[in-house]
Amino acid sequence: MLTSKEDIIDDIDATLDQLIENAEVLGEISTNPTYEEEAEALEMMQEALIKHLMTMEQFIPKPKGALSEKRSKLEAMQQDAPKIHKRRRSPVPIGR
Repeated sequence: MLTSKEDIIDDIDATLDQLIENAEVLGEISTNPTYEEEAEALEMMQEALIKHLMTMEQFIPKPKGALSEKRSKLEAMQQDAPKIHKRRRSPVPIGR
């Protein structure tokens, strides 16, 4: 259980790192039909991580510094992400 503001910030930081890493992998594999199942699994993981991020961010004020930069990078990556599947659900927005 997260008990301090520092723990929450560390959790948000780790979640943003994972979201960015997953987005980079999705960008690499999204055009290759061989990895369709993996891409779908990563998309589902991204949705879960975004929901977790939104929950954690309720406990602290607007992220500053490195967290803000990571959030901006992730938002840009999400906007530039190719559409992977015709039946793909729309991405979960990261905004508040």
